[in-house]
Amino acid sequence: MVTSSRTLAVIPARGGSKRLPNKNLLSFADKPLIAHTIEASLTSKEITDVCVSSDSNSILASAAAYPELLRVRRPHSLATDIATTVDVVLHALKVCEERTGGIEFDNVVVLQPTSPLRRSEHIDEAIGQARQKEALSMVSVCPAHAPRAWISPLGPEQSMQAFVEALRSSKRSQDYEQEFVINGALYVVNRSHLVTKKSLFSDNACYAYIMRGVDSIDIDDAEDFFLAEAAYQHRDRTIDFD
Repeated sequence: MVTSSRTLAVIPARGGSKRLPNKNLLSFADKPLIAHTIEASLTSKEITDVCVSSDSNSILASAAAYPELLRVRRPHSLATDIATTVDVVLHALKVCEERTGGIEFDNVVVLQPTSPLRRSEHIDEAIGQARQKEALSMVSVCPAHAPRAWISPLGPEQSMQAFVEALRSSKRSQDYEQEFVINGALYVVNRSHLVTKKSLFSDNACYAYIMRGVDSIDIDDAEDFFLAEAAYQHRDRTIDFD
């Protein structure tokens, strides 16, 4: 289970990005995008060690601005489109434990650098909830924007036949039970489970950490980037509709 002992945060930051080139180093709110995740992890009260794993010289050089964190150069085999996050995290964990004297960490937190609105408070709450629930893993989610019944692939020539069939038995949006989607912002996992099962998920002790949609934006392309910038500017704003 997740404990209150040594916790390693792994920030996996690959250099290549097809939809938004060099996105991890793009200026976001006057600093490199990855810096927001680095600073959130360093100011966390629960995380004891922070690691940036990358194949990019530029990303590792940017991370050097934070001398307290560990920088891990991942091999080319872990920087391809088919490399899994779990393999990257396991490699970073192994290197970090070797560098810190061979003492094993108790927990691992995975923080993707493309979630700049995830803050240290989210990290600490998720770890705290995982410990309270005696979880093997905790995964961040946010409310889904639409019921699954309203989502379907398009048919030939963009036919909506599948939608028409689904909507025949459809209900009003407010009549559906609230559903959630994984937002990718953070994963908390017990180290032993991670190493043994090679998974960020658990069959019998995996729980959700719920985040607001505004804090869950994952930057994958230019549209996401501009949306995240606007959300960052206004995320603490309250609106009085009276």
